[in-house]
Amino acid sequence: MHSAILLKIPRTQKEKEIGLLGLASPPAGWGMLFLDTPFIHMVGMRFPIDVVCLNGDFKVIAVLYAPIGAPNITTFGTRHILELASGTTIPLHIQPGKQMSIETSCCGEPLAHFS
Repeated sequence: MHSAILLKIPRTQKEKEIGLLGLASPPAGWGMLFLDTPFIHMVGMRFPIDVVCLNGDFKVIAVLYAPIGAPNITTFGTRHILELASGTTIPLHIQPGKQMSIETSCCGEPLAHFS
């Protein structure tokens, strides 16, 4: 499956700290990409998520399930993290070894594709 994922990319430290906090659930079809962020935590989150750990070349090195309230979540070699609604990675076949590429939509929004 080659579905695109609309990306939200926090740019400031404050935006990174807020992340998905405050949402009742993550919107379907999009994910939050944390650049140069090797780990995340789930403190204060209201829903579980899928965590895609990416190396510096945006290759998937791990796909993890993050339950509500989990402490630091990462794996060795992680450089960037993509947070998705829980269960998103399975139908999109996002798994270790896949390559993530980012392109710009016609509306100027960043989109992620996996191959």
